[in-house]
Amino acid sequence: SGPGIITFGTPTVEDTTISADADGTYTIRLTVIDNAGNSEFNEMILTWDTTIPLVDAGLDAITNVQITQNAIVDAGISGAASYLWTKTSGPGTITFGTPNAEDTTISANIDGVYTIQLLVTDNAGNSAFDTMQFTWDTTIPLVDAGLDILTNSIISQDATASDLFSGIASYSWTKTSGPGIITFGTPTVEDTT
Repeated sequence: SGPGIITFGTPTVEDTTISADADGTYTIRLTVIDNAGNSEFNEMILTWDTTIPLVDAGLDAITNVQITQNAIVDAGISGAASYLWTKTSGPGTITFGTPNAEDTTISANIDGVYTIQLLVTDNAGNSAFDTMQFTWDTTIPLVDAGLDILTNSIISQDATASDLFSGIASYSWTKTSGPGIITFGTPTVEDTT
């Protein structure tokens, strides 16, 4: 039984080669007849799998703390035999919690942008990989609120902010001291009135 055509190297000898033309599970039978005409058979299961696993290493990450990376793997009919997380580029050392599992924790020892690879090999020996970008950023942003000003009218305050690895996520202008109410034109942008 099975979904495709089985090809035997020499089907009339004790040992033979076997191949299939379609992925799937097959039942293969060997029948033996002795010189007196007695016969017996035995069967084996052949799983033919030439399809590479589908691998998604997960979303890119920007972080300053250890994360858990959730991958998605479909190893097909033969199932996954092994997983291997590795760093393929980046300035420092990556620490994986469980480098031989589908999901793992990831952290780095040096700020920078890394390429992380997940290699999956299925039980039939087919392999595939996927990569994700991992940005490790423990460096605080550089912030300059702009020049001190003495005025009696609305002003436009020109600030500067930069971050070496991950970029600026948000801005928030607030009053931290003073006798009255401060009104900001747009308190969630880099420059404001």
